[in-house]
Amino acid sequence: MASTGDLEFKEGRLPSQTTTILLQRCLGCTKGDEAKGIGKFLEGLRIKPSAFFTDIDGDWAARPFIGQHVFKVLQTAGYLGTEHELWNSVTGSTAPYAVKKLKAVPKKRATPKAPVKS
Repeated sequence: MASTGDLEFKEGRLPSQTTTILLQRCLGCTKGDEAKGIGKFLEGLRIKPSAFFTDIDGDWAARPFIGQHVFKVLQTAGYLGTEHELWNSVTGSTAPYAVKKLKAVPKKRATPKAPVKS
């Protein structure tokens, strides 16, 4: 399952709470089983869940690498939103740095065109 990242900013909601909501959506966790599903996912990435959620409640503006780390984890879970959308959901503003965009890969034709014979 994937999540587009549409989560409105809510004043007073901790970054860990926002991240939990997004992970639940991405992983398709069912009610009452969220902690177990998210915990298994993070442990699969060799991330200790308690440390992860404690660390990400830090000051995102002063330590933007926190947001970058959360974004990478969410992408692995199937997050389809942009890095700016994540920052907006967590902090109410976009990332305080230029987000690197991936270069578009030109599409290749499924079959090459046959030469035209006259």
